[in-house]
Amino acid sequence: PYRLYLDGPSPCGDVNYVPTRPVLPISYADATLFLESLGGPVAPEAFVGALDLTYTLGPSAYDARLHVETNYSRGVLPNVIATLQGRDGGVHAGTPVYAGNHRDAWVFGSIDPHSGTVVLLEAARALAAVVRETGWQPRRTIVLCSWSGEEYGLIGSTAFSETHDELKNALAYVNVDVAVSGNSTLTAAGTQSLDGLFAGAVRDAHVSRGGRDVPLSELWVAADDDEDNKGAIPGVSLLGTLGSGSDYTSMIDVLGIPSVDFSFNDNGSYGTYHSIYDSYAYTTQVVDPGFEHHAAATRLYSLLIYRLADEARVPIAPVTESLAITAYVRELAALNASFALDLRPLDAAAEAFAAAAACAERVATAATPATLDAVNERLRTYEKRFLSTGLPDRPWYKHVLQAPGFYLGYGSTSFPGVVHAIEEDDAALAAEQVADAARRVDEAAAYLAEVCA
Repeated sequence: PYRLYLDGPSPCGDVNYVPTRPVLPISYADATLFLESLGGPVAPEAFVGALDLTYTLGPSAYDARLHVETNYSRGVLPNVIATLQGRDGGVHAGTPVYAGNHRDAWVFGSIDPHSGTVVLLEAARALAAVVRETGWQPRRTIVLCSWSGEEYGLIGSTAFSETHDELKNALAYVNVDVAVSGNSTLTAAGTQSLDGLFAGAVRDAHVSRGGRDVPLSELWVAADDDEDNKGAIPGVSLLGTLGSGSDYTSMIDVLGIPSVDFSFNDNGSYGTYHSIYDSYAYTTQVVDPGFEHHAAATRLYSLLIYRLADEARVPIAPVTESLAITAYVRELAALNASFALDLRPLDAAAEAFAAAAACAERVATAATPATLDAVNERLRTYEKRFLSTGLPDRPWYKHVLQAPGFYLGYGSTSFPGVVHAIEEDDAALAAEQVADAARRVDEAAAYLAEVCA
C-alpha cells in the first residue's frame, strides 16, 4: 500500500491500495456449487460458460459466509544487480543498458519466470566469459537485474525505479519474463523505436530445429491473439505495444525508457500459468525438450543487449515510432466515430513528429564522431517527452502513447488517456487528453528537430 522504502510521500499520495474486497480463485468444482444454487432467471448466452448446468442470474435463496484470514507483515525482497562497467563512465556518468528478469514465482515457476531466469543467468555467464577471455569492454555499461517481488505487484523493479535516480541515464531496458511457454512462434512487444533493433537481432539469432539452424525471423509473428502484447501495426512493425504484468512497466510507463519484451509461445497464452503444473517436468516433456528454445532466447537476449551496449550510433529509430503514432491516430479516429472529438491537433502533431524523425535519422546517418554524441543524446531521451503528469484516474502511469488499458489487465492501449475518457463517456476529459497527447508529441518533435538546426 505504501512505499516503505521511501523517506518522503508515495508518488501517488497517501492512498491505501490494499483491496477491500477479498478475491480468491476457486476450482470449477467449487464454483459449480455456487452457480447451481444461484437461482433467478436464465442467463443470456453471453453469460453462459462451459459447465454442465443451467446458468442463471440470481438472486439466490442462500447466503454464503466467507472467512478471510490475512497475515500482514513487512519483509525484505532483495533485488540482485550485476554491473559490467562500460567505457562510458558507468551508470551515473554514462548511458547504461539495463536488462532484467524476475525470479519469484507463484509455485514452481518453471515457465514463469524461470524460463526467463535461465536466459538472464546464461547471458550473464556468456558476457563474463567474453570479458575474461578477450578483455572486451562494452561502449556502454550493462546492468543485469534479477528482480524480486514481481508477483506481488512488480515490487522489486518498481522500488528500484523509484529509488535509483541514475535510471534517468538509461538508454534502454530489455525484459524477459516468460521466455519460453511454447515452441511454435516468437512474439514481442516494445517501444516502436526499437523495432529495427529487434528485427535485426531475430534475423541473426537462430534456433536449432531438425538439425537445421532456423533464423528467429521465421518464427516472429504479430501478437494479435496474445492479450499481453497487442498492438502490432500491419505494414509497419510486428512489435506490439507494451501493457503491464512484468518489470518493464515502471521503465516505460513512468520513466520513459525505451523497452522491449519477448517470448516463445504457441500463439498466445498457455494453460499452466501460475499453477502447480508450471513445473520442470512440463518444461522438459512438453514445452521445450532439449531446451533449444531456451538457448535461442538466450542468443536473442544477449544480442539485443550487446548491440544496445556497443553500437556507436544508438539503435533507436524514431521513424518507425512516427509511423506507429500515425497508425495510433487512425485507430483513435475509428474509435472516435460516434464521439465527435477534434483529432486535428493529434494529426498535426503526428505530422510534425514524422518530419522531425526523418530529419533526425538523416542527421544520425551522416553524423561524424565529433557530432554523434549530440545526436545519440537526442535519440536516447526523446521518448521521455511522451510523459505526461499522469493518466486520468491513475497518475502513476505517465506515457501518453502506450499503457495498459484501464479495463484490460495486462493488455495494452495506445493513446490510453484518450481511450479511457471515451470509455467513460467523458467528452471534456477526452478533449483534454487529446490536447495533452498532442502537446507531448509536439514537444518530442521539437526536441528531435533541434539536431537538424
